[in-house]
Amino acid sequence: MSHTSLIFALPGAASSVGIGAAAAAAGAGLAVGVASYYAVQQLRKDYQEALCAFQAREQAHHLALAVTEQMQHEQNAEAAAITAETTARTAEDATDIFLRQAMARLQTDLDNLPKPDPTLSAHCHLLLAEIAAHPEQFEEHYRQYQELLHTLHAIQKQTQHPREVALEELAALRAELDSPLLAAAAPTAKRRELLQQLDSLEVLVQSQSSVVEQGIHLFRARVQREVLDAVRMRDAREQSTQEMRALVGEILAKVTALSQTSLADYPARADVLRARLMAIITATEADNLTALQALGAEVSAEYTASERLLTESANADYLGSQVSDVLLGMGYRVTEIPAEGDAAAATYVAELEHGVGFQFQVNGEGRMGTEMVAFSEETAVMDVANQEHVCQVIDKVLAELRRRDFTVKERFRRTMEEGHALTVIEPDADVAHPHLHAAAPKHRKVTGS
Repeated sequence: MSHTSLIFALPGAASSVGIGAAAAAAGAGLAVGVASYYAVQQLRKDYQEALCAFQAREQAHHLALAVTEQMQHEQNAEAAAITAETTARTAEDATDIFLRQAMARLQTDLDNLPKPDPTLSAHCHLLLAEIAAHPEQFEEHYRQYQELLHTLHAIQKQTQHPREVALEELAALRAELDSPLLAAAAPTAKRRELLQQLDSLEVLVQSQSSVVEQGIHLFRARVQREVLDAVRMRDAREQSTQEMRALVGEILAKVTALSQTSLADYPARADVLRARLMAIITATEADNLTALQALGAEVSAEYTASERLLTESANADYLGSQVSDVLLGMGYRVTEIPAEGDAAAATYVAELEHGVGFQFQVNGEGRMGTEMVAFSEETAVMDVANQEHVCQVIDKVLAELRRRDFTVKERFRRTMEEGHALTVIEPDADVAHPHLHAAAPKHRKVTGS
């Protein structure tokens, strides 16, 4: 045997969640596997803690207090800034002000009637209570307000001059146009047009008060549409803001976890992603939800990739440590050559008798490859007896792993002809006792036969 290829399945569950318990149960000799397993768990823990911290700040009753508190913690300073920015983008909820001002004018007009109607006043007070209790039902409350207003105008027309009634209606419409709801929502050009129409109606009332009623009716219908459109736009902006807050929390939590992982390059990538997040949040564009969604997808891909790398590293370390543990139990020295790079797998070298042994690698998918090696130039030429001895040792290792409930499937085993040149490994001369350690033996190939 010169080369073998094997596939392992972990005992019990094949997921990384099962690795920790299994590795811990195997004893102190599997410290490497346990450390890799906990690296995966730490990534997930950092993500959950950062997400919960962001959500807690969002739920704070006083934003200023929440920001001040978080700014005291250096690691959360960026989260505090993001929280302040996203909250500042929430559109002012002017609907409550709009309805309360409108209802106050209505109540005053009802009280000023020659014969106040207690039923209308009671209805007005009831509607005010409904507005306070259910501010989200604006459209229904606005409809009821319009019904009360229509009733008021009908009563006024019975007791007042048509010009006075028309001027009072126009004054109420001007108050609605000047309210925070429409002043902030209507574009400048549209608002100017509405005010010009209102001015024209006020002039027309002075000269033709008997024919202006239809114009006021049409103008009121348009103002009503503008009010409802403004509310719907405000609701859409609020929904967009809530989505942005959720996205910011998710992105920030994953970036925080990436910045603390042991994987090479990922902390630097996290810094770049955090800077991009801050740039989006502080941008002057009114709608940057699309940019946040794109960044969120990119951050999620980075987080998933890092989680996969850590999981595969945990799997490989655990399986490698299990094979090493079996060899150590058989009395052989096993040396680990640490992996170079996040995606690389560690190499283990087992020293057997007669100056030969084998090296093996296990990847995160449970695949292990072995190669027969020599530890001196004198034993670097393939010997059938030595090859058979290495094969027997590997068979014993596989038998022990199966006894430990590993599923082992051998893909192939390739033998070499006698006289074939083996890879020569110069072992660490400082290691006197057989144990698992992190040395780096030197490799070189013997070219002679």
